[in-house]
Amino acid sequence: RLTVRLADGKNPQPIVLDTHLQLPLHARLLQNKQPPWIAAGETANYHKQAALEAAGARVWRFPLNHQGQVNLHAVLAKLAAEQIETVMVEGGATVITNFLAAQLVDRVILTVAPRFIGGLNAIGSLLPNGRSQPQLHNPYTTWMGRDMVLFGDVVWPDAAG
Repeated sequence: RLTVRLADGKNPQPIVLDTHLQLPLHARLLQNKQPPWIAAGETANYHKQAALEAAGARVWRFPLNHQGQVNLHAVLAKLAAEQIETVMVEGGATVITNFLAAQLVDRVILTVAPRFIGGLNAIGSLLPNGRSQPQLHNPYTTWMGRDMVLFGDVVWPDAAG
């Protein structure tokens, strides 16, 4: 559920990265007052696109990157053309790693919950070995209930390394 719950404010425009249009037609996200915009790959199923659009979603097709996923630079260019200049990325290890590896992140808000979750690594490799990794500047933390929230500005190493 992508809604503002802890403060007054406008709800964000839900934007879903869904290379192969796997979002179920019964997904709660399609019932929002503000239907999602879906960034699909250029090879996604046209029948599924039509069904999602009939359910209220806007579906855009984008070229794929070398990993077979939606090209994030193309998605962000489209969002800028739609007057969206700030994006909150919420996702799993692959989505977060891809945004970081493409150096498309300038601020991090990381929530640490008091539970252990197994599975994939949190994030993958960001830069080739031997290169400086990005750092968090001006970090600070706060508590939201039992969760610790870390804020920080991402500073990327020089391209020269």
